[in-house]
Amino acid sequence: MRGAKRIVFCLGVAGVFSTLDAQPLTSPVSVPLINTSDHLLIKVAVGTNTHAYPYVFDTGSTFFATALGNGPSWTGATYTQSPPGNTFRAAYGSGALSYRGDIGIATLTFPGANPFTVSKIRMAVITAPPGLYPHWNEDIDAVPARAPERARTFGTFGAGLCEGKGTIGTCSGVLGQIPVAGLDQGFIVHTGGADSRSGTLTIGLSREEIDRFPILVRMQPATGSGTAASGQTVKFYPENQLEGTITLVNPRGRRYSARVLVIADSGGLGLHLVPTRFGANDFVPPEEFVNRYGNLRDGIRFSLTIPGVEGRRGLDWSLIAGQRGDVDRIHVGHGAVGSFNTGIALFHDFDVLFDLTRGVMGFRSVNR
Repeated sequence: MRGAKRIVFCLGVAGVFSTLDAQPLTSPVSVPLINTSDHLLIKVAVGTNTHAYPYVFDTGSTFFATALGNGPSWTGATYTQSPPGNTFRAAYGSGALSYRGDIGIATLTFPGANPFTVSKIRMAVITAPPGLYPHWNEDIDAVPARAPERARTFGTFGAGLCEGKGTIGTCSGVLGQIPVAGLDQGFIVHTGGADSRSGTLTIGLSREEIDRFPILVRMQPATGSGTAASGQTVKFYPENQLEGTITLVNPRGRRYSARVLVIADSGGLGLHLVPTRFGANDFVPPEEFVNRYGNLRDGIRFSLTIPGVEGRRGLDWSLIAGQRGDVDRIHVGHGAVGSFNTGIALFHDFDVLFDLTRGVMGFRSVNR
């Protein structure tokens, strides 16, 4: 999610996905990720198209939204609008970047040493060019196709855990739709660290892999479920997956702590704290912690703690505001609910495991 606020609406026919045939995963598979230091990218080919294009890999968005051109660069990139007339619109950040288009079902292929293809995936096709990109159609119809977005991508690969607002399950993240057998449903994000340029996405969780994570925390309770086109039952979790305690310590030793909701968001550049003056867990950092630009002052130690479960350690993550530039620039924004968006900085420090079957998240040092 590229910003502190995401708005998603799914419009059209209500109901769950139709059940179609798809082969379940019986062992984990690995897919390459590209680490640009401020974004994670994943390459995906739609339909039978031989071109795999880059997308922002975003655990803060709930669906896969792609540009789809009409030129030869998109031969075979087909989808079936399902149900007919089902559409979506989404806005990021302040709403200046917005998508509109169709909801459809397609086959997706992830390239790499061992290409991996999944069928019957519900996704979003951008049919109305975002206003920020006046050359959108010209770029995507070029030969070869040019990435129309500022991040040099063709859209957003949503790996979020929550359902989109509106039609049940319509905007579920791709990874939750992939059927598994004998595995926990979920995935692991490995960036390789801030200085790495390559990472790995592991899809499907074996017990052996889960046991390699020394830190395990409980997600907030599931909010419901739906049935994907693949036949896989999709569990939905709150957009803010976790609850924890944030503590700020300035160079003079002054401390400030509060409980906040937490979203582990690989698509965010910089970290975002959203204060609230409502409820039992008010979070309003004193002015001495915040500069005139709305960021935590450089040099303030920031820490996030979340208790462990199942006999594992809890998460205890800390950093000094501003030491890594924009990636860990901590912006204090505005909103109705106190929350914390980790941005990509968390993924630079930890491999992050999302287990949808058991409702837990795991962490281990990226430099293990």
